[in-house]
Amino acid sequence: MVEEERCLFRLSSGLLGTGPLYLANGDHVFLLPGVYTPIAVREDGPGRNAVAGPVHAPCVMHSKKSYNRGLINVVLV
Repeated sequence: MVEEERCLFRLSSGLLGTGPLYLANGDHVFLLPGVYTPIAVREDGPGRNAVAGPVHAPCVMHSKKSYNRGLINVVLV
């Protein structure tokens, strides 16, 4: 089993989670259809986004409360 170093982060809602050390302020956490682990995404130029990595955020993964601010199209290449 490969272990990677993780960091603790706080979402703008105040909820906590862990993710890769290279998470940065301004990254966004998404729950994508068909993916069971939330994914951190960051801007990578005008109109471009890059996957920063998977995050562990039980408060988001198992919550019945919706933190959705609207649906957006996410294109993974």
